[in-house]
Amino acid sequence: MNCTFPGPYVAVASQCVSGKNDKGAGGATSIYFIKADGSVDRASILGSKVEMTMTPPAGIKYTAVSCQDTSSYLLRSDGAVDRTTGGGKISNTMNPPPGGAYVQISAGQWASYFVRSDGKIDRTTGGGKVAATMDPATEPEDKGNCSVM
Repeated sequence: MNCTFPGPYVAVASQCVSGKNDKGAGGATSIYFIKADGSVDRASILGSKVEMTMTPPAGIKYTAVSCQDTSSYLLRSDGAVDRTTGGGKISNTMNPPPGGAYVQISAGQWASYFVRSDGKIDRTTGGGKVAATMDPATEPEDKGNCSVM
């Protein structure tokens, strides 16, 4: 199927590669396109048209989007992150620590990550709450665990 979306757009959401169940289900069900004015068009990955436009709060722009099967995250120009869990409705806003900002986001199937302006990384495993903070400056060099580069 060929699809053309109205645009013009300045960015498209990153998508998580998700495991599939025995019926082939799993993975992102929507894709998001950022417009120059900071709003976001949302379309079903199975459809061929924009289903809705998501508008950030007054004076704010969406600057990045990362999506996966159960929730997607929209990075705001004020450094906060809006979380949506279905239908393009914002379920909650995740704020960085006072004086900081989120600068990059990555949605994942089991956990999602937000890079902070101080270089630390916040990890959420659901519910729209930060479950842990990783500090590369204090993490051991190599203990057989994963590393962020």
